[in-house]
Amino acid sequence: MKRVIPLLSIVVLIATGCASLSGVVTGTSGSRVDSRTPDILFVSAEGRPGSFNWARYPIAVVAFTSAEGSPYRVDPRMASLCDQLWDLPVTVAQFSLPAENRPVGLDYAALRGAGKSGMIFLLDAQRLAWNGYGAPPPGELLLLGEDGSILMTGSLTSPELVLQEARRLGEVEKQRRQAENYGL
Repeated sequence: MKRVIPLLSIVVLIATGCASLSGVVTGTSGSRVDSRTPDILFVSAEGRPGSFNWARYPIAVVAFTSAEGSPYRVDPRMASLCDQLWDLPVTVAQFSLPAENRPVGLDYAALRGAGKSGMIFLLDAQRLAWNGYGAPPPGELLLLGEDGSILMTGSLTSPELVLQEARRLGEVEKQRRQAENYGL
């Protein structure tokens, strides 16, 4: 690992597919540069500081969701993406854009029904991550590469192409990891 952060619970959860993790965004490592996104800093449900780039797999599907309905609930479309990618090293992350930050403990409860293994769910009431990512429209899907580059965009209403590419890249990463583990 490039960074050693005492978030053992995240490491254990990430090993099983989509990771259940929630928190409140506290900052970014800067602004979007060309097609590269900044790292997102947050405080987890356990009160520990974290970094999205540290917690995520090399491939990530990210969406910012608006405050329509309850901003403290996982969007069922994001949970569906997580269900479809659970067996691959692909992170599914929802950045919710509520009017205010609620206590983090309540947010974690929303993840219990979020896909087979959950997902990363962060509140971004101050719009720090959203601005850092270049203010994408709510519901736009971003497929991120290992270096934070935006590889592809799509829509939550029609995620098929992003899902297909995420699955393809996830399979490549899975095979790379297996070869690395077996010394091939």
